[in-house]
Amino acid sequence: MAVDKTFDEVNPDDYAILILPGGAAPAVVRHEPMALEIARKFFAGNKPVAAICHGPQILISAGLLQERRTTCYKSVADELKEAGAL
Repeated sequence: MAVDKTFDEVNPDDYAILILPGGAAPAVVRHEPMALEIARKFFAGNKPVAAICHGPQILISAGLLQERRTTCYKSVADELKEAGAL
């Protein structure tokens, strides 16, 4: 699949929802500062965020899950709890 934009080129104001897919990608993406900033801007703007499977790992690294109800793939559950998620 071809890349349409880099994280630096994404303006969260141009999007209505953030969808974070699962699989192996979140383990890498969570180390990209711009990806974390994009997630923070969606939360700050009270925009919907969907995180599938391992997707919540990005939100954990962005420090966004304290006291929030979340779901995840079972191997991420302990990490979610350590991050303060419900």
